Amino acid sequence: MINFQGAKRIGFRLDKLLGALAVISVFCLIFIMNHMAIFDLDIWLHLKSGELILQNRAVPLHDIFSFTLPAQPWVDHEPLFQLLSYIIYNFVHAEGLILFSCYILFFAFFILFLVARKKIKNYFEIALLLFLAMSATTSRFNIRPDLISVLFFALFLYLLRFYPNKKIIWLLIPAQALWVNFHGYFFLGPLLILIFRRSSRQGWLLFVASLAACLINPNGLRGALYPAFVLKEALTGRANIFFEYIQELRPTFGPHSYSWNYFYWLVFLCFALLLVNFRKVKLADAVLAGVFLIFALTQRNIMFFVFVAFTVIVIYGAPILNSFEKRIKGREAWRGAAYYLVRNALAVIFIFWVWVRIDSISTGSYYDFDSAKFVSQHMGINEKRYPKKAVEFILDNNIQANIFNDFNSGAYLIGKVYPRKKVFIDGRTEFYGPDFFKEYMLAMKGDLSSFKAIEKKYDIGAALFTDTATDFPVLAKALYTDPQWRLVFFDEAAAVFLKEGDANKGLIDKYGINLNKYSVRPADLGPLGIRHIYPLPYIKRAKFLGLLREDAAAESEAREALRIMPDCAEAFHVLGRAALRKGMAQDAFENLRKGALLMPQNVEILTDLGESLIALKEYKPAERTLLRVNKLNKKYAPAYYQLSCLYAATNRAQEAQKFLTEAKHYNSQDVELSQRIAQKEKEPKR
Repeated sequence: MINFQGAKRIGFRLDKLLGALAVISVFCLIFIMNHMAIFDLDIWLHLKSGELILQNRAVPLHDIFSFTLPAQPWVDHEPLFQLLSYIIYNFVHAEGLILFSCYILFFAFFILFLVARKKIKNYFEIALLLFLAMSATTSRFNIRPDLISVLFFALFLYLLRFYPNKKIIWLLIPAQALWVNFHGYFFLGPLLILIFRRSSRQGWLLFVASLAACLINPNGLRGALYPAFVLKEALTGRANIFFEYIQELRPTFGPHSYSWNYFYWLVFLCFALLLVNFRKVKLADAVLAGVFLIFALTQRNIMFFVFVAFTVIVIYGAPILNSFEKRIKGREAWRGAAYYLVRNALAVIFIFWVWVRIDSISTGSYYDFDSAKFVSQHMGINEKRYPKKAVEFILDNNIQANIFNDFNSGAYLIGKVYPRKKVFIDGRTEFYGPDFFKEYMLAMKGDLSSFKAIEKKYDIGAALFTDTATDFPVLAKALYTDPQWRLVFFDEAAAVFLKEGDANKGLIDKYGINLNKYSVRPADLGPLGIRHIYPLPYIKRAKFLGLLREDAAAESEAREALRIMPDCAEAFHVLGRAALRKGMAQDAFENLRKGALLMPQNVEILTDLGESLIALKEYKPAERTLLRVNKLNKKYAPAYYQLSCLYAATNRAQEAQKFLTEAKHYNSQDVELSQRIAQKEKEPKR
């Protein structure tokens, strides 16, 4: 006869052990997922700032890095992060920074664990919730100052929620004084105090003291009011251009957002539990969830809502979990034994799956075609993320001219070339302001007259464009066709142009590139074996050459990419676009069809495929293809333009005009498309 009572006791003890192992496994996964080679674009600005703070024993109050806004007041709201990062990097190098980031995140999630332990008695459920929170926030992992804000935020949330009337709550004041010097999101501290403690006298004293602590920064009142200035710019709409073009500021719930299914699940669970428990919900929790969901409408801020949602789910979900467990187990011993058997089996499966993921991630590497070696993704600096060779070219040749650099390369330039050179722009959006950024973006989109005005105003004699976070800008094509500018360096990460003139004549004569004689260096396939390696440098170079309309060179890079990876969709795309430009519609169609079969969700490939079908007068399949693009991304202007061309070709004037209007409405970045739309508007209506 089976001893169900004994089996139940063993199951209970095993449940505790496996639950603890599940929690430990999730923390190991969090650690290894954050232990990645440094790839953040802004870290070099922070390191250089930290170096100068240490050297000068003072935080700069005016700009020292740019030649565009020299000596303009600058609120450096991250001095402690910069100083600490530089000291760590100086003594322990990149691995020290990586570990610094890992420990910050580890302690932030450990506070979430403490939150869960207040309400949930079973470790396994805590492990599942921690995994959900981690999975929703991995896009923000790596060394960033906002991770410090996440840690402070978690600490404030924990103490205000569970120790509101204890003396320990006053530790938030020194914490606030530190926070204001670590990151610009320090205003979240007083905001949390206001939400949780607004109804008590002690709460108001705590709030006032936290505001006073915000004044303890190098800029005093100006530094404390910095978030108010940023908020004003956002509310008045002046900062909208930053939200449009900067990836991390784009909408969380939008066509450009990532597929964050875990984040959506957290949003659903949080508000579902608030709705189910609406009679018991505390006003502070409802306000907290609403405020931080709004705050998380930009991708940069999702971690803060995730931590709020985790807390809400724990508080209002724990009673439901406990009640459910009690009903399932029942009073009969056999039901308890069966319950623990299922739980323990699920825990074993979960732990095994997590460790499979850890093993897969920890062995991750990428192939460096330059050294013909596999490089770990978890150690050192991801050099391919930065324009390293281009900056070395600038330094080695002592280029003296003011350099027009793009937004993404500014911080790296500061880290590597200051004080020898200053930058045109970098990642300090609030410092440069929306008007300057609009002027910059207009030039980057290929408006040569705008660039010429900048060139004259700031005495520009060189230009650096990168392909590290976004594609090469259209301005690169405009400069390539401008007789006053010459391309002197390019690789898969960056391109350098020099302006004709006496100052640059020697360098242009020595390094000026003639792409008519371009040849591709063949890849050594031996070290690759039968591994499926994406030919990233070849694709990047092919796209850059295609942008310059150097189709023969672009095609040679694309063919080499296909030799490395025969099913490379983007290589077929490059070949297809080159054929379209040559008027070879059938070749274009065949290549683009292969690309679309390999990447059926890629709107660029599908749109070009539609264009090739229009050229072949295959109007029905062209219409189906382009309408499919419209379903995938309702704001993709080139698809609307091609639909307009299609309907114009088939004498459907009303629909042609409708889609041309849509193309004009949604096109904000492509100057060439704007010109094509304007030309089509001038055509006589049939």
